[in-house]
Amino acid sequence: MDALDFFARPAPMTALPFESCAAQLSDLPSDPRAAGEVIRGVLVHRDWAPYLGLHFGPERLADQQLRSTREVVERVLAIDPAPLIDARPQADHMVGVCRHFATLHVSLLRHAGIPARARVGFARYFEPGWVDHWITEWWDGTRWVRTDAQVGSLAAKTLELPFDPADQPPGEFLTAGEAWLRCRAGDEDAARFGIWDMRGLWFISGNVKLDLAALNKVELLPWDLWGAFGGGPGWEPTEAELAPVDEVARLLVADDLDAQRARFAEPDLAVPSKIVSLVDGTPVPVDLDPALVASA
Repeated sequence: MDALDFFARPAPMTALPFESCAAQLSDLPSDPRAAGEVIRGVLVHRDWAPYLGLHFGPERLADQQLRSTREVVERVLAIDPAPLIDARPQADHMVGVCRHFATLHVSLLRHAGIPARARVGFARYFEPGWVDHWITEWWDGTRWVRTDAQVGSLAAKTLELPFDPADQPPGEFLTAGEAWLRCRAGDEDAARFGIWDMRGLWFISGNVKLDLAALNKVELLPWDLWGAFGGGPGWEPTEAELAPVDEVARLLVADDLDAQRARFAEPDLAVPSKIVSLVDGTPVPVDLDPALVASA
């Protein structure tokens, strides 16, 4: 399979809802930087909202559970029916997390015919250590460019970033596979990878699984759980349990799409239509639309 063609085509999870929202989806940008500006004009990160003086009730916070781009765009337009390219007042932004910024960015780029993919891993530019994070990779004709659609110029200044978040240099973000292999080689401490008090090899293994799914264009929520791959909090893996994660991490780093798609089809990693999602720490059964998890 031609990887660039594969990543240039929308899949059910990232398809824009033209059949229901065509009037508000005109004049969409085809430039990755401009697409990032559009996204920051309609989304706000759940954890950044309080620092912006924004306080949302349970109904608005529940929007972070939306998975498909269709649902996200329809919700954005339900809050404010202006064209998607029009920036909203911050109080009218949809509440999401880094995953929503990355996947909406991917949606806009794929609509423009630009090969793009969401990547799951860890960033080192928010706080000490490596923070659970999603970004976009898009093909500029010669290389995959790493862009953080969540971080615009104001946030970059606030974070005092010495680099351009729209074209990151190597090492500022590690994909889950890169992080796993570094930790397994002893080059990094797994306890520095994660978020809040959730850190360690078990957390990295979850992101390895999520990144493989995203590379198969099944971009799930960061707290979605399925299959028997990896482990949970307190995981003390044997070498036999580490081996499958080692294998998938190497596949991710090797960037062999055919091998990634074949591995994703195997029972321990294929996403079923019934999964469990940790909603505010509570396991909740979820029935997924089979179209969203079908092979793209």
